[in-house]
Amino acid sequence: LYASAGTYLVSLTATTPYCGSAGVQPITVEAKPTAGFTTTPTAGCSPLAVSFGNTSTGAVNYVWDFGDGGGDNAVSPSHTFLNLGSTDSVYTVMLIAGTAFGCSDTALVDVTVSPTVLALFTNNAIPGCAPLDVDFTNNSMGATGFQWDFGDGATSTATSPSHQYVNTSFFLQTNTVTLIANGPNGCADTAQQSIMVYPAPDFVFVADPDSGCSPFSVTFPPINGAVDYQWDFGDGSFGSGPSPAHIYF
Repeated sequence: LYASAGTYLVSLTATTPYCGSAGVQPITVEAKPTAGFTTTPTAGCSPLAVSFGNTSTGAVNYVWDFGDGGGDNAVSPSHTFLNLGSTDSVYTVMLIAGTAFGCSDTALVDVTVSPTVLALFTNNAIPGCAPLDVDFTNNSMGATGFQWDFGDGATSTATSPSHQYVNTSFFLQTNTVTLIANGPNGCADTAQQSIMVYPAPDFVFVADPDSGCSPFSVTFPPINGAVDYQWDFGDGSFGSGPSPAHIYF
């Protein structure tokens, strides 16, 4: 067993009862490489992108086995690990560092990958007038908890909540609904959708004035939020427009 690399001279002297002979043969022992590498990170949520830093010495070629069926021959590769299951997966990454003379060394490091969390949801909303009731259906995968932000200041932690939108302005209102799906080990994913809510017209109106002698002239001020008007003055007469006037006899 040669303890270190180098060239060694092996000599042999052979003799018989009558004569002898000697010979010398050089033996070259090549250096064994040292395999080593770092992983950044060593654990995380799927999909987990990992960078490998090759710290091997004395090697000129490399064979990587990522433990999930993938491999590489680069010096310092990167690899993305997936876990579509429900529990953590541990992948043993192996590096074989070799020399030009066929000498090799092996290094192993484990990478822990937590399950994928995917935030998905649908809703039954179509653009409509306030108050608008919306039901949300949660289709998320790999999650154990949920955080809803309905975009109007209201929140929920229910799995599939319902929410009523109001719009007291005179303008179209778009609310961005955000779902954060939380899984084990701090894994999370986010999904967003928009809910459109039309303002409800304010149907409170007054007559100006509201009493008087015949012939009695009345003006009706505009109604907030309306774009179309159909008036029935109660005396068999009808009108249109935002602010009609009418004479009662």
